[in-house]
Amino acid sequence: MEPLSQRKRHTYLIVLTLMFIIGAPLLVGYSFGYRFTKLSWLARTGGVTVTLREPQTTIFIDDVEVRQTNFLQRNYFFQNMNPGEYTIRTNKEGFYTWQSTVPVFPEYVTGTFPLMIPKQIELIPVQQFDTDIDENGEEFNVVSNEYEEFATLFASSTENRIGENVKTFNDITVSKVDNNFIFEWQGNRNNAPYYFCTIIDCESVIEIPVDAREVLAFDFYPGREDALLVLTRAGLVVFNIDSEHHVQIFSLYPSDDLEYIVKGRDVYIKENEMIAKLEI
Repeated sequence: MEPLSQRKRHTYLIVLTLMFIIGAPLLVGYSFGYRFTKLSWLARTGGVTVTLREPQTTIFIDDVEVRQTNFLQRNYFFQNMNPGEYTIRTNKEGFYTWQSTVPVFPEYVTGTFPLMIPKQIELIPVQQFDTDIDENGEEFNVVSNEYEEFATLFASSTENRIGENVKTFNDITVSKVDNNFIFEWQGNRNNAPYYFCTIIDCESVIEIPVDAREVLAFDFYPGREDALLVLTRAGLVVFNIDSEHHVQIFSLYPSDDLEYIVKGRDVYIKENEMIAKLEI
């Protein structure tokens, strides 16, 4: 094989050098999240994580099906998304459809935690009576210790809620003012939960309308920063909000004579003499 001529060597050197000068910045930019877009030559991208505990749930982004969940995986990461607002929706048979407007920022991953509420809530009753035996060997019923404990909790909870219109969870304070819930973020503005933010800016205070419902009592939904348990004259419901301050309302237990308490991550209701845990 004949060696390359001096001219060809120079030509190849120039071509390879140009390829390196052009390609290296593109590869570096790609690794840092830059992508070509239709609106601009190069843009910084972000991503969204969707955390779900329910298997066989379908995830949609802007009405496009992107994933079906399984029993093993709970966190789903969607990357290379151009900055903007996206509609995340989750569907599962037997559950209410959850939907939220989610902002995606450059170089940032927005975490979402779909709230999957069953349409039919299973009740786990607290046993009211235990059986005991008297001195004559005859059986009789006595109120169970567990039932007495919960009855006391309900009584004290009802007393403490009179006039209570403020709840706090982590760095979020929620106040009931007239026909609105006022959410206030007390922490670092840059670490505010996504529903305080739009693609333009983050707010420290947002207002959520009560939707003309008479609120008797409210709490944060167990373990959630973006949802409230709300007791109304029609029963117990959940308010779930997003970055557009839209509200999804899910019915947990309809009743016109109801009390509830939150114990840890569990929700218990009392209707007449029945006390039960909601399997949510």
